[in-house]
Amino acid sequence: MSGKPNLTPPPLVTPFTPDPAVARLKIISLVIFFMLAFGAIGVVVLLPDRVEPPLEKQAITGKEGAAVPLQKEEASESEVVQARAKIEAEKLLTELLNQQAQLEADGVRIWGERQLVTRYPEALAKLAEADGYFNRRQFDLSVAGYRQTLALFKQLASSRPKRLELSLQAGAAALEQLDDAAARQAYQIALAIDPLNAVAQKGLQRGQRLRQVLERVEQGALLESRGELEGARAAYAEAAALDAEYAPARRQLLRVDALLLARNYRQAISKALLALEQQNYAVAHSSLARARQLKPGAVEVAEVERRLSAARQNDELERLRQQALQYEQSEKWEQAIATYDAVLHIDKTAVFALDGRPRAKRFHELYQQFDHYLSQPERLQSEKPLAHAQSLLDAAAAVSEAGPLLRSKADQLRQSITASKRAVLVVLRSDEQTDVTLYRVGQVGRFSEHRLLLRPGSYTAVGIRAGYRDVRVTFTVPLSGSAAEMSILIRCEEPI
Repeated sequence: MSGKPNLTPPPLVTPFTPDPAVARLKIISLVIFFMLAFGAIGVVVLLPDRVEPPLEKQAITGKEGAAVPLQKEEASESEVVQARAKIEAEKLLTELLNQQAQLEADGVRIWGERQLVTRYPEALAKLAEADGYFNRRQFDLSVAGYRQTLALFKQLASSRPKRLELSLQAGAAALEQLDDAAARQAYQIALAIDPLNAVAQKGLQRGQRLRQVLERVEQGALLESRGELEGARAAYAEAAALDAEYAPARRQLLRVDALLLARNYRQAISKALLALEQQNYAVAHSSLARARQLKPGAVEVAEVERRLSAARQNDELERLRQQALQYEQSEKWEQAIATYDAVLHIDKTAVFALDGRPRAKRFHELYQQFDHYLSQPERLQSEKPLAHAQSLLDAAAAVSEAGPLLRSKADQLRQSITASKRAVLVVLRSDEQTDVTLYRVGQVGRFSEHRLLLRPGSYTAVGIRAGYRDVRVTFTVPLSGSAAEMSILIRCEEPI
């Protein structure tokens, strides 16, 4: 009889290292799977022809299929048992090789190293032991060994979910302990069990970046110790971007952000206060806007804003006070009144505006009255206007702080009053046929020439003659008195 064919699986590969990519390991496992599968086919197809037929058959049939009598040294019962054991061992071996090929394809050499009830090297050792029994034709022992090996293979296959769970736990623990090598190894094992596992994929990425994350955090701490908060924040932000789940990086980033916020807020408030003291209100306003942006609703911002508003208001009131004073000194009373109104619009309690506006109004009205008579001197012909004009002169004389413009107006009005009292010779000429009446003077009658003294002002003479159209002549006696006399012709010349 021929011996057992060489069906022993290939020896173990080099122990697992965490650095090779999972994809590469999967390719190797698939190659081994196909090699073992072809080996299993060879066992099923070729092995039976090389194995001696059972002893029972030899005893019953010969080469030509005819029955032959058993030899004297016919097979013992133990030999029959061994032959049957051999057949069973070969069947078990075929199943074992199929199971092993599947396990190899599933990456058992990666995830089966860990002891969990059993481990893959122990299963291989048990398989090698059973192969030894088979080679020594101890088929009953090889059957037992193959069955034990098959049970171990099944235990390995059924342990995959638990091994995946343990690998994920180990990876998380390694990340927590900042052991990037152990984390990568654990997650690579998890991906060998379940290549599409999202937790393992993410964990492997974190493990691969952990060293960079730790370097950024260390750099941030160094920069912070030097007082370079912006640089420290940038380093912490890079660490958080590399691994958003690394809590220390996030905590450091939040803490430095708080420090930067507090520092920038203090600087903005200090700058606003300094600018306020220097009356640089534009800078104070922009600094307060920055502080308000950093800390909306902060009490300090509201207080400094109140002070800034008060300072601006005081400066504006002072500016308006000076402007009103200049208008008063220039005797521009209408503008002074408008300025005081602007002051009271800002602050209704401003004392200088409450006192100044009535004064400016009195002077404005006084100047208007002077201008009224100066622009219409003929009004001085009437007694009441003349008396009122005289009272204006008295009022102006009583003003101690009268300016040059008021004094000038008073002088002009005084001259107008004097001129209004000076009579001018007026010669009325007619044709001795026309009856003449001079309004405000009386009936003059018919004449060829009539002389009379008239005060400056406007006069109207009316001529009447029977059979002729009436005539009306209006003339003005000037105030200047420069003319020695005036000649006015009044006669009716147009027949009816």
